[in-house]
Amino acid sequence: SGLNAEGIPLAWIVQVASFGDIDKAQALTAQLLADGYKAYRRRVVVTGEVNYRIYVGPKISKQTMLAEKRAIEQKYTLKTLLLEFEP
Repeated sequence: SGLNAEGIPLAWIVQVASFGDIDKAQALTAQLLADGYKAYRRRVVVTGEVNYRIYVGPKISKQTMLAEKRAIEQKYTLKTLLLEFEP
């Protein structure tokens, strides 16, 4: 663990997926929550297109988040991204 440039403790999230389809995003978020993951969804606009990104986390421990990342990739056969959490 450490601090970011603003002196706030670093935390980590996994971006599990990004969908243009809200129904797919809601379904995956619900499945992750049902499986015990702390999952949430954010709406983003990229080059005029609305996308829904699904995240799990945050956790202070990068190692714990990496372990969850690997478990999610295996369970859901998805390619995920480890990102620094920005509140």
